[in-house]
Amino acid sequence: MGNTPNIRFKGFTDDWEQRKLGDIITEYKETVDSDCTLPILTSSKTEGVILQEEHFGRKQQHDITGYNILPRNYCTYRNRSDGVDFTFNINKCCDKGIISKFYPVFSGKNSDVFFLSLVLNNSEEVVREIAYTCTGTGQKVLSFLDLQKMKVRVPNFDEQKEIAAYFESLDHIITLHQRKCDETKKLKKYMLQKMFPQKNEKKPEIRFAGFTDDWEQRKLGTLCSLITKGTTPKDKSGNGEVNFVKVENIDTDNGEVTSMSKISVEEHEGYLKRSRLEENDILFSIAGTLGRVSVVKPSILPANTNQALAIIRTNEGYIPYLTTVLKGPAVEDFIRRNPTIGAQPNLSLEQVNNLDISYPEYDEQVKIGDYFALLDNLITLHQRKSFSKNRKKIVWEQRKLEDVVEFLDTIRKPLEGAKRTPGPYPYYGASGIVDYVDGYLFDEELVLLSEDGANITDRNYPVCFLASGKYWVNNHAHVLRTKDGNENKFICNSLERKDYKQYNSGMAMPKLNQEVCRSIPINCPSFDEQKKIGAYLNNLDNLITLHRRAYHHKKRRTYK
Repeated sequence: MGNTPNIRFKGFTDDWEQRKLGDIITEYKETVDSDCTLPILTSSKTEGVILQEEHFGRKQQHDITGYNILPRNYCTYRNRSDGVDFTFNINKCCDKGIISKFYPVFSGKNSDVFFLSLVLNNSEEVVREIAYTCTGTGQKVLSFLDLQKMKVRVPNFDEQKEIAAYFESLDHIITLHQRKCDETKKLKKYMLQKMFPQKNEKKPEIRFAGFTDDWEQRKLGTLCSLITKGTTPKDKSGNGEVNFVKVENIDTDNGEVTSMSKISVEEHEGYLKRSRLEENDILFSIAGTLGRVSVVKPSILPANTNQALAIIRTNEGYIPYLTTVLKGPAVEDFIRRNPTIGAQPNLSLEQVNNLDISYPEYDEQVKIGDYFALLDNLITLHQRKSFSKNRKKIVWEQRKLEDVVEFLDTIRKPLEGAKRTPGPYPYYGASGIVDYVDGYLFDEELVLLSEDGANITDRNYPVCFLASGKYWVNNHAHVLRTKDGNENKFICNSLERKDYKQYNSGMAMPKLNQEVCRSIPINCPSFDEQKKIGAYLNNLDNLITLHRRAYHHKKRRTYK
């Protein structure tokens, strides 16, 4: 590793120096007794320093004698970990709080502590040294004494401050956009409760001016000329001229349909004839992931769908209003109480026909439908990623994962803790490095995809990530080698951004088995564009990693 970064702020040219952490950090040691009334804090991997009560959702009953005081802008970390990953967080939650004795507290000594936290959390060189330094065979321990012995590369104090200020500013921007998005979602949830009648009521609490009439209760089937569903095409190649819409093609937040596979015109006009889609058909997911809603736009036609989506063709009512109802709490509650549980949750077409729809006069439907469409647009605006702005307008091809990668699962091998000899080579599991061992199985950059574990659905850590150099992989991660014409970073980022709930085949423990993984759809542009997008997303992910606390930020109370 060189002594200077590739990108620097103007005016800085000196080499970065390797310094012992003990020379640039100072432990802050002030403890409390049992009658202390300062707020109790915890330090979370995803939320940063946060009130303990907010993190756990309830007040914890612990003896706080000996807890460490954590002032604002001081750094802390939990000195015990189930793996070899330790997270260093700055207290920006309150002016002064207390935290468990297992969380050492320190500040910078002629160094910027926010900059140091970035280095400790994100420098591969430092993360690797932490893995070597921590002790213990089961739970790993990184004492503050051992931390002080480690060495890190740092610039001079002024450059540290510039870098820290830049990332703090970026944190602030991300937080503002996330907060606006969260607030709009909360407003939408509140108005969905207030702008529709409660059970056994005929009028909502909040209405647009000029509307006073009672609302009706109608069955969805009485508003439709057709409620049906499709079937699975016999030709599973995904090739053809007609778009084929599946549940996973419908965006959860805005209902947009993207990244469809294809079927042939012959299938579309033949045995799949009953499920040919028309403009303004409402698609409503009834198998696997329930309650996802979309409206068919002319831009995706001709199109067809399978049995996991109900096709709702209305002959009465304002469509944006009806889709708002279908996404609202009343239908959500019905789904929660009435799914048929088999291999996967599902609703029958009869149940869809009998959905109760609160039904005002048409003009009021228009007002309500347009209002919630506006809120959805605002939410989408805050969530939209800017990288697509200058992307070339070319057609991407949808392929199955097995068409773009080779599975190397037969080479991977688990090592029980007692059989692991410490060494220099990373030992990968379902969500990243879990240890370092004295041997390796692979010596190339490959894509690793989690095979099992709660993280597949909880998503607290990456599900898909790259491994390079010499390393070992256990049997909790699929090992993927991209085929010619495909680029590792692009494929990895595409897989990391997928929602795997629909592919989960586990019961008590979530699991992505290889057979299911082979059929996961993935959209592929040309190799050159894959390389450009992969490099861009990799850089973006590095920024997101630096700011993961902001992306998972919850609204926090500030104590002064």
